[in-house]
Amino acid sequence: AMPPLAGTDPKAVLESAAGHTYRVKGEHEDVSIRYDRLLSYADGSTKMIGVTVVTEQRDEPRSFTITSEEGQVVGNESNISLTGDVRLAASDGLRVRTERATYAESDGMVRAEGPVEFSSGRLTGSGLGLTYEKNRDVLAILERAVVHIAPDDKGAKGAEISAGSATMERREKIIRFERTMRARRAAQRVEADAGVAHLSEDETRLETVELRGNSRITGSMAGAGGLRALTGRDIDLRYGP
Repeated sequence: AMPPLAGTDPKAVLESAAGHTYRVKGEHEDVSIRYDRLLSYADGSTKMIGVTVVTEQRDEPRSFTITSEEGQVVGNESNISLTGDVRLAASDGLRVRTERATYAESDGMVRAEGPVEFSSGRLTGSGLGLTYEKNRDVLAILERAVVHIAPDDKGAKGAEISAGSATMERREKIIRFERTMRARRAAQRVEADAGVAHLSEDETRLETVELRGNSRITGSMAGAGGLRALTGRDIDLRYGP
């Protein structure tokens, strides 16, 4: 015989354990929502404890998972409000962490307002506020964006780039920086009103950087005859191997 459940919240009118829902979205996507406990209230609202949301594309080998301590279904059961150690993981290596977020099934958008962190291979970053458009694979840090490219095994090719906001278009391998971009790479310092960083196919190094507006490069080569500073409205940098 099953032992009786100990109630989690005395205000709940119904409580169940270890369940899931499975939904089919058109011809291309399946959505599964699993939870450790489900609480229903007299006003019709529900709360899930220990939430895992998994979406899978049938036409490509890519899956997308969100976990959190708590979740609440709102609207027409297509929006989920998530709180407590919210983690997003894509099967291709992208990882995102924050404390509060929402997920909308209708457009595949994850939105967060507080501090956020992300990683993908040698790329890591942080900031305030985030949107992630799952269907287009576009990640945006809305405020105080900082992106790090870790050095390689030889301690080279590392970089740190900061800006008011940053948008990472992962399929195109580019990161757009807006509202004052600043970058550090070895002895080089770069500044501009905005810029676009083009990454290698494996996202391990910078290939080119497009600086737009009040562009400035300093400290590139300190030796005799070396370039110490360069300014202009727009500057394009191409990095060799």
